[in-house]
Amino acid sequence: MARCKVFQGILLIISTYCVVRLFSLYNFSGIESTEVTKEKQYILSFPDSTIKTVPFDQSLLKIFPEPALKPAIEKKTASKSAVTVKIPDLEYIGVIETGKKVYSFRNLDTGNLILLEEGNSAEGVTLISVKSEACSLEINGHIIRVAK
Repeated sequence: MARCKVFQGILLIISTYCVVRLFSLYNFSGIESTEVTKEKQYILSFPDSTIKTVPFDQSLLKIFPEPALKPAIEKKTASKSAVTVKIPDLEYIGVIETGKKVYSFRNLDTGNLILLEEGNSAEGVTLISVKSEACSLEINGHIIRVAK
């Protein structure tokens, strides 16, 4: 009988420990642990900590005509398959105003200068020059020097 009482005592201690441990893991809505309280106080101490959205800067669309920003990436061939044309990475240098706008770019792959003239074509611009060094060109009676 004494063994039975010892065994019951051990079971009572183990079950009490399990119940206490189970209740300590569960957070009742009316009872909060100190960690949860600290977290809520931290959040409430920064009421204006929302992420502010920055409006999209459309300055590129003001510099370039919209069709110039949409280059053709693939063209059709007679075999009815699409051939991918690599468009180089371009660094914008500037625009020259001579009646029509002339945009100058540097091809970052080759280092060549690329000059595009604003036109009335469907693409919006016309390629007028590709130079590997600084160049002078005459447009509408104006001599323009483009440095590399």
